[in-house]
Amino acid sequence: MKWCSKSTPLRSEFKSRVYAMGRTLTDVVNEMNRRGYPTLRLNTFTRYLGGWQTEYGDEVIAAARKIVDEWERNQRSA
Repeated sequence: MKWCSKSTPLRSEFKSRVYAMGRTLTDVVNEMNRRGYPTLRLNTFTRYLGGWQTEYGDEVIAAARKIVDEWERNQRSA
């Protein structure tokens, strides 16, 4: 595991996008649990957003961004 402080803006940007839709980080984690990350927990997810890097951290963040992108597209088309 490695800590990377460069990722801090990611957390702010990501949270802003989620909250702008009236959602929470818990909603993201719950959706990720349904989509193939059944053991992911909120505390681990927020560590990844904050810059905590592990073997799967980048994969988890990419999957979360995909979910939020889908939510934003669905919100625009509604």
